[in-house]
Amino acid sequence: MPIKWRWYDAQQRVILFTFLKLWTTEEFYEANANASEAAQEHQHVIDVIYDVTAISIAPRNSISNTVNMLRTETWQPYKGAAIVVGAGPGVRMIIHVAKQVLPKGMLYLAKDMDHAMRIVQEQQARRLDES
Repeated sequence: MPIKWRWYDAQQRVILFTFLKLWTTEEFYEANANASEAAQEHQHVIDVIYDVTAISIAPRNSISNTVNMLRTETWQPYKGAAIVVGAGPGVRMIIHVAKQVLPKGMLYLAKDMDHAMRIVQEQQARRLDES
């Protein structure tokens, strides 16, 4: 499977998707469905990190498929931020377009995993302040 997912932290508040090679949208939907099923067992917000450092191109229709998936994710209302790590120019273009149509504060770009975790920590702190 070119896309793997796992819990990134012991508290199961962050899911990490790792894209290992060229992938299809069907493979992404399958991995996402498996992660969503696991996430639905929790009653807290879950942030998601997408590590795309190992890929250079995305499949056709990636922009529309990504936007539709992020809009209709099944683990509402516990969906947190989506952070993309290591995006090359093609993936960054997809993220730029997606950010235009998604709610503000939903989608972020990070240069590495440390940066991604800082974004997660900022989002978790913001949610605590709002509650």
